This record gives sequence, structure tokens and C-alpha cells, in this order.
Amino acid sequence: MAAGAAAALVAGCGVSVPWDREYACEGQESSVAQFTGAHAPAAVRQSYPLSIDLHVRDPHVFVKGTTSDVRSRSESDTHFAVRSASFWMAGGFDERTGQLTLVEERTLAVAGQVQQVRTSGTYLCHPKGAALRT
Repeated sequence: MAAGAAAALVAGCGVSVPWDREYACEGQESSVAQFTGAHAPAAVRQSYPLSIDLHVRDPHVFVKGTTSDVRSRSESDTHFAVRSASFWMAGGFDERTGQLTLVEERTLAVAGQVQQVRTSGTYLCHPKGAALRT
């Protein structure tokens, strides 16, 4: 009965239903962590595989716990970015190929020193499903 009511709600009155697009992404990420200053230790570099979710809901993209504004959009390319005093993220997603690229940087205060951590990654994304936007 509930399924019938939901179908009637979705199909009713010729109203278009907005949908989120969700993707499961697999890829490789690299990070560089370094302290600033004259006596800073050497940078620490890491590379590792990573699985993340991507949610596209114009005019926003939600990835890695961050909501970013869509900066530009063409047929299949979406570019997005967000910036605050201690963090920025920018990326692009090609819906046709499923390729997601991300770059982010955080500035942290650790034991009285300033540390910058820059992370970049390339991922291949596959549609995960869709959810009704309320």
C-alpha cells in the first residue's frame, strides 16, 4: 500500500521530481604534510587507495564531508570549489567518463607550529542510485 502511495505521489499532477545523483568512487589519493618555518622537519608524503561517495545536487556537490558550490557546469563537466580561512577544496567531475579529480588543502596548528596538508586524488565513479530531494 505504501509503495502504491509513493508511486502515485511521484507520478501525480505532471510535477517534475528533482533527484540527487549519487556515485560510489574508487581511486588513488596522495597527500603531502609539511610544517612551515626555518626549522621545520621534512615533508611527509603518502599515497593510498581510497573509496569515497559523491553527491551532485545542483547547485552543490557533497564529497568527503564537504559541501561545495558548483562554479561551472557544461554538458557533462561539473567544476566545484569551497574556501574558508583554514581549508579549501576544488574539483571536477565528468559524468560521461565518471572521472572525479579533487585537490584540497588544510592549515592546522600543531604543537604551536603551522602545518599544511595538501591532498589530491583521481577517482572513477559509478552511479550508486538516486534519492528523492525534499
